[in-house]
Amino acid sequence: MYSHRQQSFIAQLSAPGAHLNFLDVLLGQPARILLAGSGGGVFSGRFSERDDSHLLGHLPVENAPPPPTLYFRHSEEGYYLYVRTPGNHFGKGISRGRHGEIGAYPTQTLAPACFELLGPNGALILSDIPVNAFHCVLRERASGMCLHRHKRFDAAHTYVFAKRDERMRLTLNILERNAAWLSDPDEI
Repeated sequence: MYSHRQQSFIAQLSAPGAHLNFLDVLLGQPARILLAGSGGGVFSGRFSERDDSHLLGHLPVENAPPPPTLYFRHSEEGYYLYVRTPGNHFGKGISRGRHGEIGAYPTQTLAPACFELLGPNGALILSDIPVNAFHCVLRERASGMCLHRHKRFDAAHTYVFAKRDERMRLTLNILERNAAWLSDPDEI
């Protein structure tokens, strides 16, 4: 029987067709979306904005940064994902927002979502994966929905959502197996 640490790993996450990363990283600046006014016909002189910087996007960009590095922490239910890429999102948990959007959230604000790695024959854990680079699908356990590309009506970007019964093929490149918590490096 393997321990949770022995089934945990650090990997880079990518997807074919475009670059996968947090929108602020892909765009090189905060991803602020102007929202349509809802002032009842009275313009206050300022548009409202939504900051989507922390959300995962799938965009064709030139000079793209490396894919995000995530810590896949094993549990009885599946995997909890945490950002290990240095920068604004380091240490945040990957979760599903209220509309299905997938992004990095402070763990005090929104608990990380639990995900399942799905291969051609069903759910996978690290001991099922003998190679360091492989293709899979991520399914968010609470909703039962897989990660997929999604266009919002008010933004030009392509986002990553877990909202519909669609699947986005992902590539995981394992950098470290048997990975411990940052706060408990001596964990067994």
